[in-house]
Amino acid sequence: MLSIFSREKSFDDRWVGSSGLNALGLHIFRVKLARLCNTIRYQQTGLKDNNEIKKLRNSGYIKVSDFLPQKTFEAILTEAEESIQKSEAVTPVRARQKTGFGEKQQHSWGFDRFDGGTLNRFVNIDPATMPNIDRFCHEQRLTNYTKAITGRPHKPGAIWIYLTVHGDETINKDDQKSLHRDTFFSSMKFWYFLHPVSMSQGPFAYVTESHKLGSRRAEWESKQAKNAVQAIRGQRESSFRIDSEGLAKLGLAEPTLHTVPANTLIIADTFGFHKRGQAEIGARRLALYGNLRPHPYALTVK
Repeated sequence: MLSIFSREKSFDDRWVGSSGLNALGLHIFRVKLARLCNTIRYQQTGLKDNNEIKKLRNSGYIKVSDFLPQKTFEAILTEAEESIQKSEAVTPVRARQKTGFGEKQQHSWGFDRFDGGTLNRFVNIDPATMPNIDRFCHEQRLTNYTKAITGRPHKPGAIWIYLTVHGDETINKDDQKSLHRDTFFSSMKFWYFLHPVSMSQGPFAYVTESHKLGSRRAEWESKQAKNAVQAIRGQRESSFRIDSEGLAKLGLAEPTLHTVPANTLIIADTFGFHKRGQAEIGARRLALYGNLRPHPYALTVK
């Protein structure tokens, strides 16, 4: 029963996925309690509601161009590109035939993981050989943005050099290219793009203000949970997905696709609806990436 008061989001869990408890409103109880705890944490952060913080908290995401000085960016880019080249020399990029969400494939340099046919390569950051990237990992603005979303600071150790290589959607579908929210509470993801991202490279897409919990969204969450617990265990969706018709019913706009120049940071509350945009087969994106999924019911900032 303790799983009810944990990060557990899977409706395959005995308690989280109880049809009886969800008929009584368990899921929306968890969502609302997590939202209250997040608010309590945020109030303790001491953040000043400057224009950036206000925009982030209102929109659910923020996009910051020219995030770092040009020379700093170029030094980071060099370290990242070299690390990717070394990883490919050891483990060449390959296609995947299996469908669905893939397990981590650990390597000496980090790990690969597939979403359908899309390769996600995460390369570890070594402070000794990547001092510029290491300094980025401790960037105070990242801490402030993360606190604005989750009420807790980001973790420098949970950042990677991230290469995305898109597969063939006609053969092996990438579920990350369908609009979804990650879990039942506010969590953070960011991408600091080191190369420009065009429409052909699968730009990040986000539905503005979709992180907010109004009455229509609460009703939608409850309905999705009740539907999920009716499915066969092992096939119960927990990262709820939504289409254009569903967005319209919630009073939300279509997602914005964010094509960006290099040296751009995007950070988002992934309780909001988001996805990876469609891309050409073999197209690549290179970024520094981090995430934070705090304990939803923690009451302190640290």
